[in-house]
Amino acid sequence: MHNSQKHNIGHTAFLMHMAFRNQVTERMSELGLNKGESFALIFLSVHGPECLVDLAHHFGIAHPSMLRHVDTLEKNGLVERVPDPSDRRKKKIQITAAGREMLPKVTQHLQEVNEEAIKGVSPEDVEQFVHVMGKIIANLKPETSDK
Repeated sequence: MHNSQKHNIGHTAFLMHMAFRNQVTERMSELGLNKGESFALIFLSVHGPECLVDLAHHFGIAHPSMLRHVDTLEKNGLVERVPDPSDRRKKKIQITAAGREMLPKVTQHLQEVNEEAIKGVSPEDVEQFVHVMGKIIANLKPETSDK
């Protein structure tokens, strides 16, 4: 590693992101899902029905990308589009019984990736890492960073 990269947080975060992405992609493919679909499924199980635009915004991806994830999840019977009770012109995406049945497998695979990632790292170091990363993320979010 070059000296200039030794403390390059962006570069290190990118490498970690790529390593996690590759592991999650591999594990989710065993379930017939991609990482975006798996994270959308978890989000909907926790937060309840959500409109497509808000889902895309939450994950920081373009509307067409989220649409592809939702279309695939719907095709596989894991989510369904339902009328929005506050605006009948809109649809919300909600998890189905089959989607809820898939959740334990999804979360187990994600937990295995997390456990692999922190193997040999003390609980204190993990806690400190999560704390620092939370601060960095907050600093970089446009709506929370100081201008």
